[in-house]
Amino acid sequence: MRTTKRRRSTNSRSDGCANGSPEVPEERFKSTAVDLVAEETGLTQDQIKLGVLWQNLGALRWLQRFGKGQGPEPAG
Repeated sequence: MRTTKRRRSTNSRSDGCANGSPEVPEERFKSTAVDLVAEETGLTQDQIKLGVLWQNLGALRWLQRFGKGQGPEPAG
C-alpha cells in the first residue's frame, strides 16, 4: 500500500517570511492536482487527463442510459 506524503501548512510563520505570507519555493510544492497525482502514481499528465476524460464520458453515458438517480433507498 502506498503511503501519502503530508504537505506542511503554508500559513505558518516559521517559513522565514517576516510578514507570514505563504511564500513557498515552487519546486517544493506542486501547483495543480494533476501534478500531485502524476507524482504519486508515476503516470504522465497526459495519461491522467485522458483518464479523467474517460471517467466523464462514462458518467455521461450512464446518465443518458439511466437518467439521474434519486439516490439510495431509505433504510428501514
